[in-house]
Amino acid sequence: MYSIALDTQVQTLAAMLDNPQKLLKQWVSGQWRPGRRDEHQRIDGQQVPVTESFRLYDGRIKLMYPRDPSGPPGETINCGCSWVIVPESLVAATSREKGLKREAQVLSIRIGSGVTSAAASSSSPRSCRL
Repeated sequence: MYSIALDTQVQTLAAMLDNPQKLLKQWVSGQWRPGRRDEHQRIDGQQVPVTESFRLYDGRIKLMYPRDPSGPPGETINCGCSWVIVPESLVAATSREKGLKREAQVLSIRIGSGVTSAAASSSSPRSCRL
């Protein structure tokens, strides 16, 4: 049921946006969870266009988002990962300092979080969930 809600969120977001090609989504590993999957931690921070799949195991497995019901159960059941939307204009940051600032900005535009911009700017993206 939860995966259906996520799928609906993705479809709604894509329909609402004038130009979804200008948006990326970023995988956020659930590193804090016991039994975390090494591959999910390895792709932490992977960015892909919102209309494309995240690539696990060098592209052998593709998921539209964490817990994607079309993925294999071993990669989706009890997955503690999440994802965030990243405007392409913020991706240009190259230094670590700019990267940290960008992560704070990304948190302020998360989907369905209920967190305000002020609260999001003081949080780490790895502790946030969609």
